[in-house]
Order: sequence, then structure tokens, then C-alpha cells
Amino acid sequence: MKRIIALILALSMVLVFAACGSNDKSSGSSEQTEEAPEALVFTLDGTENEYSTTVTLNADTDMPVSYIAYHIPAGTYTVTNNKDVFDFVYIYTDETHVTEEGWEEVADAFVSDRMEPGDSTTVTISDGWYVKGFDNQNLTFEQISE
Repeated sequence: MKRIIALILALSMVLVFAACGSNDKSSGSSEQTEEAPEALVFTLDGTENEYSTTVTLNADTDMPVSYIAYHIPAGTYTVTNNKDVFDFVYIYTDETHVTEEGWEEVADAFVSDRMEPGDSTTVTISDGWYVKGFDNQNLTFEQISE
């Protein structure tokens, strides 16, 4: 009987020491040694910021058109409409071309799904593309992948 008790105690101690000495962080431990990178979150509201440049089309004419272009990092974003009215995300390429009439315009563009107030949509921004800024804009972008 004493041998059985001694065997149970010995096995219990082995299990306790094995559990305490484990350095394996993949075992479901709530402790993590690496922090997840913070999500890239920002709001575009028609004002200049670290991502903005001014684009001018038809600069050499009597009818130039200028607007803010937000060259945000390439990636996929969840975009939320913070306004009280519906909105869209307008995504343009940096490339331009001249029409047969001599008018300079962007070579390609994408318009998101319509977002009602508080609604969100998902958009992907590629290198060489930007979000067109508007004065009454209020959109929050949260990057979900690069």
C-alpha cells in the first residue's frame, strides 16, 4: 500500500513540475511574448493629412481641377461612413490620359458600394491608387490586411 501511495505522489510531482516548467507559448497560455501590430486606423475628412497630396488635372488650361488625393498604404480596408447622409469611396489611379477632346482625366477609377450613415464597406487600395478627398467627407478606414 505504501508503494502505491509513493508511486501516486511521485507521478503527481512529475506532472506538477512538467506543467510549471513549460516554456511552450502555443499551449493555450494567455501570456504572449509578441504583441500584435496595431491596426492602421484613420479618418479622411477632406482636410490634408500625412497621406494627402493635391492633384491638379488640366493644369495648363483655363479650367484646371484640383482636389485632395489620399495616398494611403496599399491594403484592404473596412471603411465606415461617419456622416448623417449616404456616401461612397472614390478610388482613382495615379495614371491619367487625355481624351479625344483634349481633356485630362484619370485613367481608371473604382466607386465603392453605397454606404448609409454608420454603414461600412470593404475596399482594396493598390499601389499607385488613391482615395479622392471631398470637403464634406468623413470616412474611417481600418486596415484589415496588407
